Amino acid sequence: PDWNLSGKKSLPVDIESEKQKLSENPKSISSLISIVATFQISLGKAYYNQGFFNVKQKYSNLFGDDKEQIHIQLGIDTDKIIQGSINRTANKNGTPRIMGRRELTSWIKSNFNPNDIIKVDVISSNSIRLYK
Repeated sequence: PDWNLSGKKSLPVDIESEKQKLSENPKSISSLISIVATFQISLGKAYYNQGFFNVKQKYSNLFGDDKEQIHIQLGIDTDKIIQGSINRTANKNGTPRIMGRRELTSWIKSNFNPNDIIKVDVISSNSIRLYK
């Protein structure tokens, strides 16, 4: 067969047809991430100023155990990820309080106003994304 030729009798190669074609409309990395659930948080005084927020009972089972670390992506199309922690003892019913500390407070104050709504994508039990 032609593909088994050796020596000087090799077939010409169409280099253009061998190149990979890139999409004209590439997807962002964030659009490729699978989302388990999305919910909203109202940035009241404590949430706006203190670097934490509570998770509603409805979403509690989607989060890790008390004192586990959680990756918090700040913004939809960004590489800014901070390390936070899950506190399940702060609320009497055991629902998670996500602790982002000073870095979360700083990002919130730079991107939101008091009483704004922040969206939370749950990516895994130890990974979330926050955005407008």
